[in-house]
Order: sequence, then structure tokens, then C-alpha cells
Amino acid sequence: MQSVLENWIMPADCTCSPVMYMWVAFVALAMTGISKGGFGGVGTLSVPLMMMVVPKGTFALGMWLPLLVYCDILTLRYYPREWQPRSFWVIAPWTFVGIILGCLLLGRMSPPMTKFLVGATSILFVGLDIVRAWLKRRIDQAGDLPAFKPTWLTASPFGLAAGVSTMVAHAAGAITTIYFLPQRMNKRDFVGTQARYYFIFNSLKIPFYAAVPFLGGVTIPLLNQPLAPANSPTLITAETLTKTIWMLPLAPFCVWLGATLNERMSPALFHKVVYALLLISGVYLVLSNWQVLGL
Repeated sequence: MQSVLENWIMPADCTCSPVMYMWVAFVALAMTGISKGGFGGVGTLSVPLMMMVVPKGTFALGMWLPLLVYCDILTLRYYPREWQPRSFWVIAPWTFVGIILGCLLLGRMSPPMTKFLVGATSILFVGLDIVRAWLKRRIDQAGDLPAFKPTWLTASPFGLAAGVSTMVAHAAGAITTIYFLPQRMNKRDFVGTQARYYFIFNSLKIPFYAAVPFLGGVTIPLLNQPLAPANSPTLITAETLTKTIWMLPLAPFCVWLGATLNERMSPALFHKVVYALLLISGVYLVLSNWQVLGL
């Protein structure tokens, strides 16, 4: 049993008990699956939860990315044709640029800085969700207000912010929701469009995550400065991939649960509980790494 825990489940430097780790990992996976199944945004809680039990923040990021892609694939089965292509294409180039910027930022962050930034992003996410809720109320009240039709220019701040935040914290849900929500899609088109957006860009993040350690060997022309320090972290390794395998059979159930809840349950109370937990975990990550960083 001990060898199974060490080789397939527990990260090498994890200091909590196996039972605690497995419970936290399951809850984090459930949040991801439920989010992908239709409760958009609640999956942002997953990475802060994992960083509370995994010492290296970059390990948690690299470990979680394949699970995100797998859950995205499972989600697309529930929304095979429902999406709005134009809404996707006007934000896509800016998201790609944001991912590049996020990749450069990741190469320069220490493990404590990674956790601190994820915590700060979590707190910001809660603030953005308040904006999202206010925006939804305004849209519902103004029934005759025309739908938002984004252009390449108006989509740029959303795409850049989403690209950076998804790269450094897997946390772009609030930003993309604020972008897609005013476009007044029907419920299934809304979830289907977001599902395709995340599948494409989470998949695209994999080679960027793999490239982070090699940025130290690339010099910026004219400035004679490397793109990242020579000791940039390796985010996707054999260990991060191995430690996700035990969770893969659980992912279909979590996505199915999200899709079912999306059809049958009002998300109001569920969101309040999740965002309260997200705020608590975000504050914990910020405060626990504040002194380490000398801030």
C-alpha cells in the first residue's frame, strides 16, 4: 500500500496525511468536473486547494493541466453542436498572446511566488464574480438591451487577461464569463462555447508548460537578456503525469454531475459556498507566502 501511495498518488514532498491529500484532490477534481459540466468558474477553486497540500505550486499547476484537458473532452460530449463560433474567434488571438506572456511570467516565478500569485488571483476572481453577478442582474433587468457584439478590439482586454491568468493559475473563468455573458447566448450555447474555448487553450498550454524550462537558454535580441532564469521550473514531468492517473476514472462522474446539476439545480447557493471557500484558500495562500517572499 505504501508503495502505491508513493509511486502513484502522493507527490514526493507532500507532508499531509494520505487520507487528507486524497480528500482534497477529490474535492478539487469535483470542482473542476462540475465547472466543466456547466457551473462555470467554480473550477478555479481546484488549484488553490491543491496548493494547500502540495508544497510546490508549479507541481500542482503541471499536474492539473492534463486533468483539465480530459474534463474538457468529456464536457464536449454533452454539448456536441452548441456554440457560437464568432464569439470564440474574436477573443482567440488575444488569448494566445496572453498565454505567451503568462509563459514568460511563469519562467520567472519561484514556488512561493507561484502560490502567492494563485492566491491573489483567487481573491481577484471573487471580486470579478461580484461584477459578473451585478452584470447578470443588469442584463436580466434590461430585457430589451441589445446583445454585446464583441470586435477584435473590444475582445482584446478579455483575451489578454484570460490568457495570462489561465497560464499562471488555471483561473480564467470569471474573465471569460464576463466576456461571454453579455452576448446573451442560450444556456447550452454559452456552456458549449466556453467548453471549446477551454479545450483548445488548455491543450495549447501543454507545449508552453513543457517549454518553460528552456526559456533560460533563449536570449532577447538587442537587450541581451534571457527570457527566463536558468533554473526555471519544470511544470510537466513524469511524476506530475503519474500522480494524475488515479483521478482519471473519477473525472467522467464529476463532469456528468456538473452537466446534471446545470440542468436541474439553481447555482446561486452552490456558487456562494464555492466562492467563500475560494476566498478563504486565496487569503491562506497569500498570507502563508507573504513572509517567505519578504513582502
